Amino acid sequence: MMRRVLIMLLLSILAGCIRPGGGIETYRFIVANDQLFAISGGSSYGTEVNLLTTNDGGKTWQDYPAPEKTFALCGDGTKLYALTSNAEVWLKTSDNAPWKQIWSSSFERWTYDIDLAPNGDLYLTSNDKVIVLSSEGKLLREIPSNEDGMFVSSFFADDRYLVIEGNPYKAAVIDTETNELISWNEGFAARPDDGLRGPCRIRRHGERFLASRADGIYISEGVLEPWKMLTSEIRHQGFNPEFCRDLISFNAAEDQWLIATGSGIHLMHGAEKRETVFKDVDDAHNLILEITEFDSDLFVSFARLKDCMGIRLEKDLKQWQTLSQNTKKQ
Repeated sequence: MMRRVLIMLLLSILAGCIRPGGGIETYRFIVANDQLFAISGGSSYGTEVNLLTTNDGGKTWQDYPAPEKTFALCGDGTKLYALTSNAEVWLKTSDNAPWKQIWSSSFERWTYDIDLAPNGDLYLTSNDKVIVLSSEGKLLREIPSNEDGMFVSSFFADDRYLVIEGNPYKAAVIDTETNELISWNEGFAARPDDGLRGPCRIRRHGERFLASRADGIYISEGVLEPWKMLTSEIRHQGFNPEFCRDLISFNAAEDQWLIATGSGIHLMHGAEKRETVFKDVDDAHNLILEITEFDSDLFVSFARLKDCMGIRLEKDLKQWQTLSQNTKKQ
């Protein structure tokens, strides 16, 4: 997640996609319980509109009833959890069961992401801490940040380690066996004191990891292994054509990965750009925000949209389709 609501809002505003009525229309794609969801966004953090889902790979979409202000989801196949932007966690045990609120906090102004640990515990990424809940919503512990800046998103790298993306350009790991929060910044160049802010976006790449920062793309051989600069040609900084919007592993065995920039989505081989597989030049959608993989296809979200939800890039990278706004009530 993103996951990345504030970043998406900032990019949307800078892209000039505010509508005359004051709203901003974006769609974020999320995978939970082997199901693809799309969240349509509102005009600011905390005013999300609704949740959609699809049963045919994005050809058609249906409203999926969800708690108000839902913006993040996770699940284990039998339980679906929703995190709202007003610090509530809701549980749904089946498609026909009603949502049940299992946790809320009047003290947490910002909660950004929710992850389900292999043991069933829930990990909520908050501004300056990670909140751990039981599967039924009981508060188990709070793990405070020892980093400057804020936590913005997270994911489980394996059964033990939760990887946290921080802003500005920091990374951390929680060892769930010891409840220790460990800095994962060894090898990163010192961040210049220029006032620039952004999340350190980290993606699994086979057994390795890729990270996007203001000064370039880094690679690590494994969790908590030192980072090494892969390329400084593509940076997560500014709004030039090579500004990194998102990145994702494509064929780790062949060291292939994809990166989204202002000019489109490019197939990389190691540090080399091999091919542009999508050009971000269509009037219906531009300013890429995020790439989400589902059933090997790639679902791309945008800050600026016109009568569509985004695009689906097929697994062979040869074809793409616009996702139309043909939603209907379930």
